[in-house]
Amino acid sequence: MSPESSEDARREAEEYIRIIKEAKEELDAVINQEKKKGMSIKEMIREGEPAKEILKVVKEENIDLIIMLSHSEWRLEHFLFGRIKEEIVRKTPCSILLIKEEPGKGAY
Repeated sequence: MSPESSEDARREAEEYIRIIKEAKEELDAVINQEKKKGMSIKEMIREGEPAKEILKVVKEENIDLIIMLSHSEWRLEHFLFGRIKEEIVRKTPCSILLIKEEPGKGAY
């Protein structure tokens, strides 16, 4: 492996760790916010293809409802996550609740 390749691999690993850490912090903030409202939440972080992992959890945990945020058609999130949502909608054995985000506001 060339020194450049080794350095690139190291940077990619560091970036991956940073992204996982940020995702965990965001998830913790949402969980804490919802627990204050009395909601019972089980935290899970999985690696793999998102739709397949979500569908596995639905079956393993006997989930009866999936709640997802719906994004506007022109947003980057729709482009990135639209296929994932589509696969979940087509293949899930349970009900799905899509929550429409208010225009101009973030999810949280």
